[in-house]
Amino acid sequence: MATYPNEFNAACGTELAYFDGVSVNNEYFSQIRDCDNPDNTLEQQILLDKLKITASNAAPLPLHFSVSWNWDCCSCSSQSYATRDVQWPADGGEIKSALHHMVDIVDSIDVQVAYNTPSAMISRSAASYDYWTQKVDKSSTSKVYALAYTNPTDLCQVSFSPHAEGSSTASDVCSIGNQERTEASMYAAFDDVETEYPLLKGGIHFMNGVYGSGITDGWPVHDALSMTRSCITNAPSKSTTVYQPSEAPSKTPHAQPTLSPIIAPPSHMSCNDSRLLFLYNKQRVVSCSWVAERPQRRCKRNAIKIQCPITCGYQEGCLQDSKRKFEIIESGKRRSCKWVQRKNTEKRCGLIDMCNTCRATCSKWPGGCQS
Repeated sequence: MATYPNEFNAACGTELAYFDGVSVNNEYFSQIRDCDNPDNTLEQQILLDKLKITASNAAPLPLHFSVSWNWDCCSCSSQSYATRDVQWPADGGEIKSALHHMVDIVDSIDVQVAYNTPSAMISRSAASYDYWTQKVDKSSTSKVYALAYTNPTDLCQVSFSPHAEGSSTASDVCSIGNQERTEASMYAAFDDVETEYPLLKGGIHFMNGVYGSGITDGWPVHDALSMTRSCITNAPSKSTTVYQPSEAPSKTPHAQPTLSPIIAPPSHMSCNDSRLLFLYNKQRVVSCSWVAERPQRRCKRNAIKIQCPITCGYQEGCLQDSKRKFEIIESGKRRSCKWVQRKNTEKRCGLIDMCNTCRATCSKWPGGCQS
């Protein structure tokens, strides 16, 4: 079947309708991955032979292969990690892990990390990513993806779906793994993984999943046409004065949902993104410039929209205090707007860019904003 995309391109392909690659998902390896069964070695070699034939049949199109994070190891715990080594005759009898053989054969892979916390996604992507970075003569389309599940599963910690498989409600409680099973949480996890592995990309297991379904507020509907119209009609101006929507769309507008009615801040107070570094999660410190690199993804969290109202097109943020801890420029200490409110408020509102960070608190002080 790997030849069919090329046959379609030759017979029916147009500039708008054509295949640019072949993708294969083979769950059979999970049935023959047991390292204690000697019969599995031959089965694994046969699977690698067939994968190589598939890559040949797919050519000149690149072949993408979906793998599981634990195909590299017999024992996968960090304390007793043991590689699943396979001697493959078709590769000159070289001995390496089955997963490494697969990376050598195909153009790109996605790693089914099967967990929804950033730390697990990072650790479970490591074996594939580390080996792929050492691969020589990679094509321009070669890539590694960390694949997140959005379909309901019997183990709630495996997926970002807001409910487990068989649940009678749209959302339920999961006591293990990521407690926030939302689209925003998934994208935040991708950001963490991509920060750890700069050449890796996040990927979404879409089949039978909740992505774009609107099943909960955390999984909004995504309609291509309406999103395109929103980009054109509702893109915010990048002015650093009082926030107003642009009269004309930007050439590179941010995709945002329909904007709420304009709420102007007090006349003495301009509305700008906070320039202070702030905590994105418990450890990671970022800025609104970082948010602006991927606003569609990073502006999904309400606290981020309040911190960066211009970048995120969120007028209501112009009248709200930051919900995150931030770094004081003068001292480098991490504080919050509650700290500003507690005492010496007028003095603390005079700190660099505090009036663009604790806007509600400092709007009562007409002393201007120290830059």
